[in-house]
Amino acid sequence: LLKLQKEKQLLFMQELKMADAVFHVEPHGAEILEHIIDKKVNVIPHPVDVTNLYDYIRKEREPIIGTIFHRYFPNPLIPFTAQKNIPLRKILFGYQPVKNTRTVANAGMFDQIIPLKPFKENIIEVSKSLIGCDMYEGFTFGRSVVELAALGIPSVCSSTISASNKLFPLTSVDPFDVNSAEKLFFKLYEDEEFCNEVITYAHKECSQYSIKNSYTKFIEMMGSVKT
Repeated sequence: LLKLQKEKQLLFMQELKMADAVFHVEPHGAEILEHIIDKKVNVIPHPVDVTNLYDYIRKEREPIIGTIFHRYFPNPLIPFTAQKNIPLRKILFGYQPVKNTRTVANAGMFDQIIPLKPFKENIIEVSKSLIGCDMYEGFTFGRSVVELAALGIPSVCSSTISASNKLFPLTSVDPFDVNSAEKLFFKLYEDEEFCNEVITYAHKECSQYSIKNSYTKFIEMMGSVKT
């Protein structure tokens, strides 16, 4: 079995090396892949239909910190610890039971746990949040962060998420730095001017992740291929 897996991996690498163009949705992944296959790997973020998300922006939101659950790192303990002293309701969105030894029991921490729903229903629920939270522990593109920005929700996010650094540079933090994250939650909650600055910037910049922009980058990549 191990021999077969190794053969499949080698075949996959050979196919990538033969490709006219290779891209990854996240810069760290692109850097690693580029090192492995020894050829240029472009970065084209996963497209998000941000313009249609604008329809779900709420003028009045509820006193909620909305935390995004991730099945790959199903550990809500760290984001909860960072927000436990904030006087807002804590809701975990998109929960899925995961058969994984890293799963941390979340009953008794969050005020409400909302299971994963169809996309539109999930967006409607998340849009109620006064403040968003996505403290994913690994390196990733960050579709949820783009969605929070498009919905006009100021958020505290992990600095390992590439979209966080682009959209929420003032509120991106090491996912394990719960003290800094707590200070940012309090600042978003108490400082209206800072909160407006954070979300105005994020909402303006999230258009770079639109379907149109991703399509343009893909066409530019293919246009640069030497025939």
